[in-house]
Amino acid sequence: MKKIALNLLSLAVATTLFVGCSTDTLTEENSSLNATATVFEGQDIQQNQLVGTWIIESMTSNIAVDLDANGSSSVDLLTETTCFDGMYFDFNAEGIVETEQGRISILEDRVECDGSGVYTAGYEVSGNTLSVTAEINGQTVTLTKTIGLSSDASGEYLHVAIEDYEVEQIVSDPGNTVASDIERIEIVYKKQ
Repeated sequence: MKKIALNLLSLAVATTLFVGCSTDTLTEENSSLNATATVFEGQDIQQNQLVGTWIIESMTSNIAVDLDANGSSSVDLLTETTCFDGMYFDFNAEGIVETEQGRISILEDRVECDGSGVYTAGYEVSGNTLSVTAEINGQTVTLTKTIGLSSDASGEYLHVAIEDYEVEQIVSDPGNTVASDIERIEIVYKKQ
């Protein structure tokens, strides 16, 4: 079994994604945040652009998987499980972010929801790099994540990607699980 922690802001916080079956550790939390979304390289994001509440809009993987064991596979992970339905980020103008992130355990043939957690941390943004400072296990830790913003006629979007090399850093995958072949997950949050 492997546990997925969808954590952009790591306090056990994502999207971000795959954490081993043992209890969360500081190393796992650090690794889950230090990812790079390649879609928006060089984008200059101002802190005031993040202020507001962002609710999960989509979560897609590079390959179709059958997380709910219903015999039908999809790249749309939100249709494969309800474990991530309540995920959000709420950035305020004073440099504080609150987030709710979902957790799942991946068994050989299905996923199980392990609940979710709400976390708070300090943040700042420079270019397209989000830096988050949090107290984790009694230590002050600053973590970074490349992010992207986009907009269309229906709204504004925050983009986060988790790559295969990040998964390898934080997951002890025995292989042959329903999610073993996932190499990239893209998560999009919509501003409310």
